[in-house]
Amino acid sequence: MQLDTITELLQIPGFKVTHMISSTESSREYLLEREEESASICSGCGKVHNTAVHSKGRVIVEDLPMSSKRVYLHVPKRKSVCLEDGSIRVEELEWIRGRFTRRFVEQVYRLTSITTNKEAGWFLGIDDETVYRIDKGMLEELSRQRHKLVSHASLLQGTAHSHQAQLLKM
Repeated sequence: MQLDTITELLQIPGFKVTHMISSTESSREYLLEREEESASICSGCGKVHNTAVHSKGRVIVEDLPMSSKRVYLHVPKRKSVCLEDGSIRVEELEWIRGRFTRRFVEQVYRLTSITTNKEAGWFLGIDDETVYRIDKGMLEELSRQRHKLVSHASLLQGTAHSHQAQLLKM
């Protein structure tokens, strides 16, 4: 398979596959590079910083399998100084959750909603504890999102209620 085709299949915004590092009977590893330099999102404060890069490194994350082979992506990450607290922080990439891609995490969550953690782990080739941690993290994230939506809805409802009260006074 051509690397451009793999890049299209992965659909990771801002990144492209530049090399296949290894291909075995059970897995494939790909090297990703940025298509162009952009500002990084601080993992500490969550804000975009246009500060100089302190250092660069790589992380290896697992993605969904392709052709029944596990897929590992070697992803470049930058470190820079956080403007909020002055600490050196690794950039946050929104499509990575720990050692996995977001879509891999979502797949684990979908599987655990219809089967056991043990069976989901067997299907994906990961241990039960990893499945549990991924599932727990996804549930916590969904809970935070739900809480934000409820808070936002309450705020909107309160605003609408105050507008109704003002109309009634007229």
